[in-house]
Amino acid sequence: MLKKETEVPVATTAMMAEPTLSQDQEGNNEVGSIGTGIMALAFLGDAVYEQYMRYQLLHSGIVKGALLSEAASALACAEKQADLAHAIEGYLTPSELAVLRRGRNAKPRHQSRGEVVAHRWATGLEALLGYLSYSEQEERLKEVLHLLWQLAHPS
Repeated sequence: MLKKETEVPVATTAMMAEPTLSQDQEGNNEVGSIGTGIMALAFLGDAVYEQYMRYQLLHSGIVKGALLSEAASALACAEKQADLAHAIEGYLTPSELAVLRRGRNAKPRHQSRGEVVAHRWATGLEALLGYLSYSEQEERLKEVLHLLWQLAHPS
């Protein structure tokens, strides 16, 4: 049974322009001098989060498929992600907080199941992870993912 956290390969996005935060005419933070929308970053962040958490679950010693699936589902639910987003707010830089808030305030094009507030916070967290990945801030992404794992799965 492996208890030690292992290095997780984080997907790189070579040759992509770095998204930046700017403000629109109303003073709202926007992501993307290249037009990368916040929901697109949340889409990427969802995959980054899932991959990291699943990798860590495998290395935590869980070997049965049903248990892995159950644990992964528990980590991926909106309520858990919302709790994690709240827990890391004090750890984030001002620009990271701006991305988190922008993602939280984004209006999804579909109705979400469950609590709307939790889904919005989960979207904010996913947008943050997508932003860090897309802007190739790999060390910072690893730090944030490691913190999320520690908070979600205390030893």
